[in-house]
Amino acid sequence: MPEIPSMRGKVVLITGGTGGIGKSTAMELAKLGATIIVVGRDRGRGEAALAEINRETGSDSVQLMLADLSSQKDIRELAGNFMAHYKRLDVLINNAGGLYGKRWETVDGIECTLAINHLCPFLLTQLLLPVLRASAPSRVVNVNSEGHRFTKRINFDDLQTVRWRRGFLVYSQAKLANLLFTYELAERVAEERITVNAVHPGIVETELVKRFFSERIFSNTKYISRAVSFLAMKLSRLYLKFDDPGKAAESCIYLAASPEVEGVSGKYFNNEKQMVPSSAASYDKTAAQRLWQVSGELTGREEAAFAASAGDPCHAGLNSARRTTIALWRQFTSMSQ
Repeated sequence: MPEIPSMRGKVVLITGGTGGIGKSTAMELAKLGATIIVVGRDRGRGEAALAEINRETGSDSVQLMLADLSSQKDIRELAGNFMAHYKRLDVLINNAGGLYGKRWETVDGIECTLAINHLCPFLLTQLLLPVLRASAPSRVVNVNSEGHRFTKRINFDDLQTVRWRRGFLVYSQAKLANLLFTYELAERVAEERITVNAVHPGIVETELVKRFFSERIFSNTKYISRAVSFLAMKLSRLYLKFDDPGKAAESCIYLAASPEVEGVSGKYFNNEKQMVPSSAASYDKTAAQRLWQVSGELTGREEAAFAASAGDPCHAGLNSARRTTIALWRQFTSMSQ
């Protein structure tokens, strides 16, 4: 990995930071001196992760915030809690994700894969935009997947996959949605010194992957289902190249901290830290704008248009409001010092 300078004085928020790639990313960025806030759902697991990170890095600047990221109420509380305690946010890493063999709905009545892989970063990032703007130059890193290539388009007629269900294809569509969001947001904040990029960190045998295989329903007989799931996992190890979490975290760390990508935005990187094209479907501007609108409706963020591109006649009157928001935020942080 290219040499990365000290991140002392920088603040980094990592969702899904209590295990797997997220924990490895948190550990390495803590070694660089950054203040790290890891977000997890389970207090016991979170405190264990913090203890491990502190022990391995000697850092006393790693904190835990609890949130169930399938809940929009929790996401809003997380953003509010963060901004109440921290005056800046230099890097937001949207790492949390989910791959599910069964369909279930969140407390908001939204299909879980869409909610966690797309709507969570969509909502959280926009809620944190004021502090990202006030901390500019700042970075947003969305952890994505090569799995997005298996979907040729967003199925807006059945976005929440009520009428069809193939676990991995549902995940693929959610990751495609996340990429469309990445590129659209990058364009909308292009003049605000906030970079937004996506990364495929590699294939890691995390709890997420293991759970997916254990939840797959191949038969009405649970013992046969377990046997087939076990066999499928064994076969996947033969045909897929699994990275360890530390190796997979390298691309996330690179995008979060390397001076080589300073000012680079709206791009997709692979697990070798190379900028590569994503699928053709991920560059569909019409789909991106429609998805933004639908996602705003699903999260109660119809006002999300405040981050719209300059020159859009539909949002021409928002620039002054945006400047006012930033000014008020800066005034608040200066008073808190």
